[in-house]
Amino acid sequence: DTASRSKINNNFGARGVIGGGETVDHIMYNTIASTGNAIDFGNLVQNTDWPGAVGSRTRGVFGGGRDPANLNIIQYITIASAGNATDFGDITVARRELSGCGDSTRGVMGGGNTGSSDVIDYITISSTGDAIDFGNLTQALDGAASFSSTTRGIWAGGEGPAPYPALNIIQYATIQSKGNAVDFGDLTVSKWAVYGCSSPTRGLTGGNGNVISFITIASTGNAEDFGDLVGGTGHSGSAFSSPIRGVFAIGGATTAMDYVTFATKGNGIDFGDTTWNVARAAGFSNAHGGL
Repeated sequence: DTASRSKINNNFGARGVIGGGETVDHIMYNTIASTGNAIDFGNLVQNTDWPGAVGSRTRGVFGGGRDPANLNIIQYITIASAGNATDFGDITVARRELSGCGDSTRGVMGGGNTGSSDVIDYITISSTGDAIDFGNLTQALDGAASFSSTTRGIWAGGEGPAPYPALNIIQYATIQSKGNAVDFGDLTVSKWAVYGCSSPTRGLTGGNGNVISFITIASTGNAEDFGDLVGGTGHSGSAFSSPIRGVFAIGGATTAMDYVTFATKGNGIDFGDTTWNVARAAGFSNAHGGL
């Protein structure tokens, strides 16, 4: 509820974190309620290109990636205190371009490897150890947007296996019950290398073009138009959120970030700049819709 969310984050507020990217081990953070440029947080265990990521109220986790071979490493940070990442364990299959979502206790990561993987793994975020098989996506893909409510994890869009078509599919799984993903509906536009964020009720997908689309997570059905990104049309960016605000780090060749207010549809507004070009990075927060 609102009171518990406020209590949990009253020391430093809702914080968004982004880490990794092409030949990068950097981690940065922002206070979501304000605007401004990102601040250095620390470093990953190693360069991590195209990881998946998920956050709880206290801990952020990055899984997989590439450096330059595919990685199976899981690494974590404590969101409240800046510093370097620590080894957590391993995902079940080494892969890059996977997408993560979760609730307050469980992180779930799916897809990867240039559209060749349909694997979904899960971890218990508060502990350390290797990931466990969760189930499978409705089809193999990479580069999907991912976000969650307190019960559902969502993967939207992505890229299928060779010849690597852009996808419009939206699929979901129930985070606390293992099993295969289920069809939810379709995006407004077929897209790969997209990124997503959510409030407790509404999920947004953006990037690789300026279109932002939204769904109501508790229902099923096709996405609807939300507005447009204004900071650029980059792909392979990152996103994070509070219950009120979603922030998109555009990716591509820009360091721009846009924000939107979940409750009111409309175009993005300038938020600030990332500390580096975040293409192929991954993001999370301590206050997203799954918490």
